Amino acid sequence: MDMYFCPRCGQRYEADECLDEGGLLRCPQCRTQRVLVAGRILIATGLVIAMLSAMIFPPFVIVGGVVLGGALCVTGLTRSIRQRRAGRRSDLEDSYMDEM
Repeated sequence: MDMYFCPRCGQRYEADECLDEGGLLRCPQCRTQRVLVAGRILIATGLVIAMLSAMIFPPFVIVGGVVLGGALCVTGLTRSIRQRRAGRRSDLEDSYMDEM
């Protein structure tokens, strides 16, 4: 499962495929952007946190877990949209360069 993506070119990578430069993971193609955690990983983590916190009885834990899980789900959805748009933009640029 590809856990990271490049926000510039939209390519998906595993952790061992990324360039490690001083603790930051960078895209092997662009080398200028740092890679981000894929959206589906954040969505899954948010759902797990929200569901597990709903099983605990104190109300502040339930509310906190639902808020944190919801925030992770929204962030994951936003990153999934960014990844899809970056991939389409990269494909369009490649097809434009092929025509020239």
